Amino acid sequence: TDHGSYPEWSPDGKKIAFCSEKSGNWEIYVIDADGSNQVNLTNNPAHDMDPTWSPDGQKIAFDSDRDGNKEIYVMNADGSSAVNLTNNPASDRDPDWCCHALLVEEPLFKIIFKILLIVALIVISVIIIFSRHRTNSKS
Repeated sequence: TDHGSYPEWSPDGKKIAFCSEKSGNWEIYVIDADGSNQVNLTNNPAHDMDPTWSPDGQKIAFDSDRDGNKEIYVMNADGSSAVNLTNNPASDRDPDWCCHALLVEEPLFKIIFKILLIVALIVISVIIIFSRHRTNSKS
């Protein structure tokens, strides 16, 4: 497994998914736990990275720039039927599974925007409360 990284054991412990750039770009491979039967699952010119097995071992989620920016994909464990799950202009990466659901890391700018929105709503609420209190205290 020359240049291999990001190893991820399958839930049954029989296989390992990993990334390698030995072909000139990052691809996702699966290999048996004993080191035999190495298979390139993605085999395309994009950079495919960060594989993670579904809890039942039937799917592998990963990130790829095959659509021009990092997106989250999920494919069957044999590499077939890759589907773009995020498909947006943000850079999505580092997928993970929880129970039987796929978790996608939210880009930092979205988190900051949500925090700023909450703060703005709190400030507006405080202004409304004080303006009502001020109006009521004059009468």
